[in-house]
Amino acid sequence: MFDIAAAAQRFDFDRVNKAGARFDWDKLDWINGQYLRALPPSDLLAAIAPFWEAAGLVDDDRPWLLDIVALIGPGLTRLTDAVAVAQVYFDDAVPFEEEALAIARDHGPILAAFAQTFAEANPAAVEAADALLKAFAKDQGVKKGALMRPLRCALMGSLHGPDLLQSLMLLHRKGRAIPRLQGIPA
Repeated sequence: MFDIAAAAQRFDFDRVNKAGARFDWDKLDWINGQYLRALPPSDLLAAIAPFWEAAGLVDDDRPWLLDIVALIGPGLTRLTDAVAVAQVYFDDAVPFEEEALAIARDHGPILAAFAQTFAEANPAAVEAADALLKAFAKDQGVKKGALMRPLRCALMGSLHGPDLLQSLMLLHRKGRAIPRLQGIPA
């Protein structure tokens, strides 16, 4: 990526292709993603906010919104993608993918037990939540990694997404994490 002045310095007629020009949408998306990743979270939030507001994703908690932007920003290609990616943080109910719902259901009792442990501990930071998850896994006789997938499924309704522990804490700050872990649909 370079500006027009750098392009002019590098331009040479010997490098011009004789074939017809073709606009590369994939390259444009890549460049746009690079541009978005280079923005400070406050600038990215300012750019995303109109899209969120148009989709009904509204919250007055600026630090929370900035934390969401910092979390999802590196994965964005276009500003419009921010609506679908962030929707799960704003909604009380989780829209489940079929496979994620099945995994969450299969692990319902352990997720409910973790919800109770999490509620009692009420961690305030990602590091504390991570330590709590490790201790809980050890008490349950399972590896932490074995809990991560069902936890993601219950919290996010999906098998993939932004960092799980950061997502857990963002949801917890709005009172959404524990109800999601306890209220997996039958």
